[in-house]
Amino acid sequence: MWLGLGLWTCGCAGGWPARPGRVEPPPRAPYAAEGPPPSPAPALYIPPAPRSPIQRIDYQTLEVPMPAGQDRQAAPESRQQLPALTAQQPSGEVAPATALNAPSTLRQLYRKAAEQVAPMDAYALRLSRREVVNGRQTPQEIIQFKFRREPFSVYLKWIGEEAKGREVVYVKGRYENKIHSKMPPGNVLLALAGSRHSLPLDSILVKGSSRHSITQAGLENLVERFGLLVDALERKDPGAATLRYLGSLKRPELENPVEAVEHIIPPGADPLLPRGGQKRWFFDSRNHLPVLIITHDHAGQEVEYYCHDRIEFPLHLSDDDSNPDKLWN
Repeated sequence: MWLGLGLWTCGCAGGWPARPGRVEPPPRAPYAAEGPPPSPAPALYIPPAPRSPIQRIDYQTLEVPMPAGQDRQAAPESRQQLPALTAQQPSGEVAPATALNAPSTLRQLYRKAAEQVAPMDAYALRLSRREVVNGRQTPQEIIQFKFRREPFSVYLKWIGEEAKGREVVYVKGRYENKIHSKMPPGNVLLALAGSRHSLPLDSILVKGSSRHSITQAGLENLVERFGLLVDALERKDPGAATLRYLGSLKRPELENPVEAVEHIIPPGADPLLPRGGQKRWFFDSRNHLPVLIITHDHAGQEVEYYCHDRIEFPLHLSDDDSNPDKLWN
């Protein structure tokens, strides 16, 4: 049973930084080697989704779209093998993957994402995820995710068929600094229907139920991690991961085209991938946020899939929105 949140992606213990404060592009080396600095990115624009905002969606009927011609029953097997990835220009022509691999291209991709996520003090989105945890493939989950930066607060509600009705809330430094959960009807392994539980962050139940900690949740943690990878690449650190810009492409589960980056993880760089692996980052071409992360192990087997869509911002969240007593009394 998963009680923490594994959003993101490039490593967990020993791999992810502590959650940063307000994410803003940190000072970087002078731009003499990479030309003049890029123009500031436009103000955050998240286009209206074809459906209504999150709180008006019928969560009982939500499904994640599958690629054309692929039925949902065959998805668990077919998604395990590393798929071919074709980068395309807006014209539809295949983009040469090596043409845009200068560090300045990756730096600009990070800069745009950091500028967009910086003002997002509170937001909501839909998270679709599947993981391999302790060698076990977990079912795909669809989760309503709400985030508040100060105090660091995460609220989750399972809205798909898997674990439907489960709720989890965590606020850093409050409510004993524990993860609080309300179990859905029919859960006989942990609790009676509707009962509440609280667990410390280092609980074996928490650590054994997800690849990542709930303290790593949030888009800004993803952006910060990507920035650290770009830093290491520019410094030419020994053993640094390889990043390769793949250009613009279209994913069936996302409305807008995305800019793709291939991240080759060397053996020993990530405790979750001791023999190395590959991660693919997909940044929305319109709002510049990391909306899809897919990780494969050394054998090409999918071990992480995190898709973020239906982003709602700005959003007002108060203390009551992450207070378990107020939420569940």
